Amino acid sequence: MTSSPTDSSEEQMKPFDGIRVVDFTHVLAGPSATYQLAVMGADVIKIEPLHEPDMYREIGNSAELAKEGRGTEFLSQNGNKRSLSLDLSAPDGVAVARRLIETADVMVENYRFGVMERHGLGYDAVSALNPRIIYCSLTGFGHTGPKAKHPAYDVVILTVRLSGSALQFLITALAPTQRWRSRQHSFKDREQDWANVLMWPWPMRR
Repeated sequence: MTSSPTDSSEEQMKPFDGIRVVDFTHVLAGPSATYQLAVMGADVIKIEPLHEPDMYREIGNSAELAKEGRGTEFLSQNGNKRSLSLDLSAPDGVAVARRLIETADVMVENYRFGVMERHGLGYDAVSALNPRIIYCSLTGFGHTGPKAKHPAYDVVILTVRLSGSALQFLITALAPTQRWRSRQHSFKDREQDWANVLMWPWPMRR
């Protein structure tokens, strides 16, 4: 029998009940994404390196929890998940990961480009192991192009965003519009335009 919104005798089905996610993410971008899946019912199994667990375990407002490896920053992004430590540099660790992937619907990772391939867990290897899997890879600059191997944290992305905003301003400013052709356009106006460019990205800050 399907439970109704007012039926407290049974746990209501969630959108992703029955979906298994193997989670190779760390820090913020990946864990926050897989946390949303876990909240909506997915069985998320977080895989951490045996000798170098998620650095967010030691970050948060409570020094006591951080000392125990349960920092508040970590807890806020990893609730509702199961956890497993594996040494992916060892064949046995990779073998366990592969067995989990065989049973999974989704795999998510946010290591630098090439790390998962080095462990034999890149897209080609994983899709051959489990053709129906959804493979999500989060990187700063994608898997192709000159910056593919570059790491990226928040400050790097904000810098790129700011540079892009300035370039967009210059292109707009130099366009042959009546406004920019006018000799009556004052220095004060341009100064304000630059101030708007510099201020625009900052509402994105956490």
